[in-house]
Amino acid sequence: MTDASEFIGHVERIYPEHCGTRSAYKEAGRSISSSMGKALADVFQYAMGLKDGTIIRYGSLSLDNPGWVHLTDIDDVYVHGQKLDYSFERGMEVAIADIVWHCDAPYGS
Repeated sequence: MTDASEFIGHVERIYPEHCGTRSAYKEAGRSISSSMGKALADVFQYAMGLKDGTIIRYGSLSLDNPGWVHLTDIDDVYVHGQKLDYSFERGMEVAIADIVWHCDAPYGS
């Protein structure tokens, strides 16, 4: 499975609670990486980098709004090398267009 839309279809069949995923993905008009697709269904440790150099470590994501990902279980956010001192208890919205890299298990599995 290399196509992100195919992966999301697979996630929807196995995890029906992510029912809004396909429409949000289509409306976003952008691909997501396979590791981001995994984060839709598997709560674990992930990291992403944004265009401005921000690094976010988090546990899961959803595609609730077109063009955006909603991150939850946020561990750390670094902006210009400085860790932000916020809890992000309700998560964080990130524009898909601002994501430049993403990885699964940044500290190993």
